[in-house]
Amino acid sequence: MGAFSFAAPSTHYLRFQPDEFAHHLRLRGSSYYFRQVIPRLGEITLSLRTGDRRTAKGLCHRISKSLSTRFAAVTTQPITSQQRLHEILEELREDARDTLRTFISENEMDDLDSLRWAKEVTQRRIQRTTGEPEDFIKLHAKLEFLEALEAKMNGNAMKLVTLAMHGATGALGEIAQQPSPKVLLASAEALQPAASSEPSDDYSDGSTAGHTFAQLVEQYTHEQKMKGKWSDKSELEAGAVVRILTALVPSGPVDGLTRKDFVRVSELLSNFPAQASKRFPHVADLRELALMNHAPDVLMSITTQNKHITRLSTILKWAELNGLIRKNLAEGLVKEKGGRASEEKSAFSNDDLRLIFRCIAEKRTPKPYKTNRNGGNPIQAFHYWVPVLGYYTGARVNEIASLRPQDVRQVDDVWCIDICQQNDGNKRTKTRAGDRIVPLHPELLRMGFVQFALKAAERECPRLFMELKMSPNGYGGTVSNWFNGHPDKSHSLYLRAGIRGANLSFHSLRHSFTTNMERARVDPITLKRLVGHAMDDMTYGRYSKGINPQIAFEELSKLPSLSDDILVPFEEWMPSMA
Repeated sequence: MGAFSFAAPSTHYLRFQPDEFAHHLRLRGSSYYFRQVIPRLGEITLSLRTGDRRTAKGLCHRISKSLSTRFAAVTTQPITSQQRLHEILEELREDARDTLRTFISENEMDDLDSLRWAKEVTQRRIQRTTGEPEDFIKLHAKLEFLEALEAKMNGNAMKLVTLAMHGATGALGEIAQQPSPKVLLASAEALQPAASSEPSDDYSDGSTAGHTFAQLVEQYTHEQKMKGKWSDKSELEAGAVVRILTALVPSGPVDGLTRKDFVRVSELLSNFPAQASKRFPHVADLRELALMNHAPDVLMSITTQNKHITRLSTILKWAELNGLIRKNLAEGLVKEKGGRASEEKSAFSNDDLRLIFRCIAEKRTPKPYKTNRNGGNPIQAFHYWVPVLGYYTGARVNEIASLRPQDVRQVDDVWCIDICQQNDGNKRTKTRAGDRIVPLHPELLRMGFVQFALKAAERECPRLFMELKMSPNGYGGTVSNWFNGHPDKSHSLYLRAGIRGANLSFHSLRHSFTTNMERARVDPITLKRLVGHAMDDMTYGRYSKGINPQIAFEELSKLPSLSDDILVPFEEWMPSMA
């Protein structure tokens, strides 16, 4: 096949070499798909409706040959506009569909499965048609015709009688007498409306029953990454969720599942342990894990269960919108929390916070089994600063752990930390509203945080806490492991500090911050901006220009100083860093 070219609207020529016009064959589920890219125009993708590779290859070559001939013909004509380029692509797509229809009518329509597929296509056309009433009438007539033909092929005389009573198509006598389904299906094609009056059918919407949940997950994940919607961390977090969901959703085509199957998935999630990979590292079968008996305090919280259910519904909704399944049957399974959100996660009390600060002051921060080369316990800078910053700024663990020297700066003569997202993939905020300026609390100034940041800048350190290494959960992964400990809470910092309680973690520092700020009657809008929450009100969310550092500093100063009589400045606590 020679090179193709045509004049673009800008008068220069676009040329297509034979290798650019190559076609591809791909197996998805139980069916092969044809895909051909038309460079700088678009692509054509069709489900070949067969799982036989030899048949698929033959049909693939047939469609490609037809397309190349058609393409050579249309490009000999002058191109006057961009609209004409789109028309050419649609003409090529329609030609590919015609070739596919011809092949099916000649070779496959004696197959009852193919007949049922023709019914599904017609039903989808009925749902999608937005043309004249005559179009709907023709499509319904075709559907009834196909149902009558299916009844004949199944030997179901009663079905024929029922259709006759409803006045199906007026051609039931022909159906009863005609021995060849191919002839009858040719008649059925005549009943459909013209291509110009109904939405085009690309035959590639994948609504075949062959898509398993695992296959949908693979395609969904690929699209999210290609569109740049997921960071590497997002993919890892989602991967942990979908591994559980894939194990709990019954195997086999999703379109073969029922609402009851997805209700059962929700029930299994309610009996699934939190942090399963740490608690049960030797159990490979996650479905088996969901069927075991677990203590109530080991199970996932309602919030976590709902995150999994929401992810399941999101994937199936995406598959439905892309025509990969008929319907999302996991919608509406989110569970009621049964209380205020604040009751699900605990905050540290002020007495708890003092115990944590005393633990830091006494340098009981390293894990008991950790020793340095000299046999002593290795204290590190993050042991001092990260919990302190967690309480006095209300920032999230990864926001603190990824701070850089240049993020500590003066804004309108007020020392602040700039919590922002960078494009290097190493420094991220959780949400768009998470990008914010947070003034330094007076206690942080007393402790010497500004001097600590300036010295890190002098040493040209890329980050404030160089001892923290990147992990699948970001730089904060090391902090969470150190502060929260194992799921059984052994070796957690707050346990060494003498604190006991359920639902406690590093995030509890953030809850303590907001609780104490609310008790101090801090302006709610300022508080939302300080913690990086989105504004619900359009006036504040869209038109406000952000936080005023001086006002925010005054409001932040209302937060109780709980460490001033406990912690010495950092340079005294760790002289080696001075």
